[in-house]
Amino acid sequence: SKQWRAAPGLRCQARTPAQISSDAAPTITLSGATPNGLQRQYQGIFQKRAELVNEHVSYVHAGDDGTLLWHAGAFWWVGQLKYLGEQRGYICAQDGSLDPASVEAGWEAWDDDSKQWRA
Repeated sequence: SKQWRAAPGLRCQARTPAQISSDAAPTITLSGATPNGLQRQYQGIFQKRAELVNEHVSYVHAGDDGTLLWHAGAFWWVGQLKYLGEQRGYICAQDGSLDPASVEAGWEAWDDDSKQWRA
C-alpha cells in the first residue's frame, strides 16, 4: 500500500529577488556553436548588472553595453537594450532557473532567414 513517509531533512526556503541576485555569479560566459554561426555576435562575457529585470538578475555584454541577458516569461533572453524585459531577443533558453548560469535547457538562436528558432 502507498503511504506517506516522513522526510525531516526536506526544507523549503523563501528567497527574495535581492538575495537571488546577490548569489548570482558576477561574470558569466555564453559561448558555443550555433547552427551556421547564428547570432554569434551576441555571445561572450557578460557582467552582472545592479538592476533586476522581472525580479531576476540581469547581465550586460562586456564588449557591448547595448546587448543584455535577462529573464522574461519562462525564458532567458539575450538581445538588444531596446528589448530589455520583454519576451524577445536573438538567443534564448526556455528555463525557469533563477540565474542564467543554472540554465539546463538548450539555448536556441534566431534564424533571420528562415524566421525560426534553431538549436
